[in-house]
Amino acid sequence: MFSSLSGSFSGSARGSGNGPVRCSQAISYLRRKIDNEHGPMIHTVRGAGYMLRPAGTHPCSI
Repeated sequence: MFSSLSGSFSGSARGSGNGPVRCSQAISYLRRKIDNEHGPMIHTVRGAGYMLRPAGTHPCSI
């Protein structure tokens, strides 16, 4: 069970260029909603983005 949570957060329709901030806010919101119910499931993959995997599983076991 591997899912990528990468999306297009490259700025708003007005072109304000705050894509990284919006992405961080969205991931923080999702972490608060999902992790509180199921344990840590959204993991940061440095240089790649984010990964969603069941709580308590090692990344190599997927």
